Amino acid sequence: MKPLGQLLAGSLRQRLILSVALVHALMMALFVWDLVQRQEDLLLQRRDDQAEALVLALASAAGAGMATADLAGMQELVDAQRRFPDLAYALLADDDGRILAHTERGRIGQFLLDLPDEPQHRVIVRASALLDIGTPVHLAGRVLGWARVGIGPGRTQSERAAIARSGLGYALAAIVLGSVIAWVMARGITARLERIRTLAQDIRAGRRDERAPDLGADEIGDLGRGINAMLDDLNAREAELATARDALALALGDLKETQQALLHNERLATIGTMAAGIAHELNNPLMGVLNYVAFAKSRASEPKSAEVLAKAERSLDHIRRVVQGLLGFARSRPQASGPVDLASLVGQALELVGAELTKRGVEVSLSLPADLPPAWGDPDGLRQVLVNLLVNARDALDGCDPKRLGISAQAGAETVWLEVQDSGPGIPDELRGRIFDAFFTTKPAGQGTGLGLSVSASILKGLGGNLTWEPCPRGALFRVEVPLASVHDA
Repeated sequence: MKPLGQLLAGSLRQRLILSVALVHALMMALFVWDLVQRQEDLLLQRRDDQAEALVLALASAAGAGMATADLAGMQELVDAQRRFPDLAYALLADDDGRILAHTERGRIGQFLLDLPDEPQHRVIVRASALLDIGTPVHLAGRVLGWARVGIGPGRTQSERAAIARSGLGYALAAIVLGSVIAWVMARGITARLERIRTLAQDIRAGRRDERAPDLGADEIGDLGRGINAMLDDLNAREAELATARDALALALGDLKETQQALLHNERLATIGTMAAGIAHELNNPLMGVLNYVAFAKSRASEPKSAEVLAKAERSLDHIRRVVQGLLGFARSRPQASGPVDLASLVGQALELVGAELTKRGVEVSLSLPADLPPAWGDPDGLRQVLVNLLVNARDALDGCDPKRLGISAQAGAETVWLEVQDSGPGIPDELRGRIFDAFFTTKPAGQGTGLGLSVSASILKGLGGNLTWEPCPRGALFRVEVPLASVHDA
């Protein structure tokens, strides 16, 4: 502490250099720490997204192999995951926990002891050193086994270290550069101040005819000219000093505004990069899975396997369209509209979720007029809306008795509407004003994204339709309203 105290009590040049170096060191240390923390959070989130996509893709692709006990095919699926960076392991196990395929083949035949009690997607271990995710393998509404993926630190740790090293390098460079600039500026300042001090000593000694030389156009020069003017007129000196103070305050205000604008632009650039990365992470693995299924379908020798793979391909293609719909929710993509048979769309939607409804004991009743006229809209978008409503009704009926789901349709003069009503607990009064808000959900944590109703409402709004909630004695009733095809053509 004594050397530091001596520096602080030293000359103006020493104190200026030390102050600039300390400010640079403190600010850069805070900046590097914040940067490393933010980047670590982003890297861990990227690892979580990759692991989620990888395990879901593995579970989706393994259904046919588990159903046919194709151990070689399942091992190929597991081995194919090795190409993913930072993969610690990937495995497939039956519903008893016996390992059927593993990237470490010596583990085949062993049993997993930490499977969840319920067959549901779950993060088993989340730590900086390992992320372990397990998800059940479904086929035709039946749980066949488990898929698990472990992701190690790998690139996350190395990238974090690289970011820290880079940040420290920039911090040291900024400190050194700031110190050099401070030294140069201090040397110029103190040299000119020394000339003013000499002038003050001369004036004190009685040599009033002495004047300060031209010391430049900055504040020191103003000071020299001010001393000269003081000797001639004290009032003129005070006016010049006030002008200098105003100019300095204006310059500081402009500097602060410039700094705020730069920070705002940097934040916008960071958000844009994050959005592009998330879109890439969602779309690329999904297209890879579609390619795997198409490849497996072209090599399937059994008609049943080919049929199962074809269904899987259709389901994956539907998922792809759903992802595109979510992106369209943000950037308003054009929709391919045309005449739509609502009865056919209801049948397609029930085909997607009907097995799960039957498994849960839900009684489905249809009231669709045979002469229902065609509606005008996007078939894929309307199908997504119907599936969202059916899935919401299915989840709302858990634990209810009886479990009834009614689907009805009716045509008006210019529109046709379809109603989905369940016998569940309904929507509480205090939540009815928020059900169409994005990311709002009444489901337990981890079981809903809160996007179903908001995305559905956005799709229908783009088609010139509407999605509303209607009060009813029991349960919930949602009404889908779209224009008639005849009215649109007219």
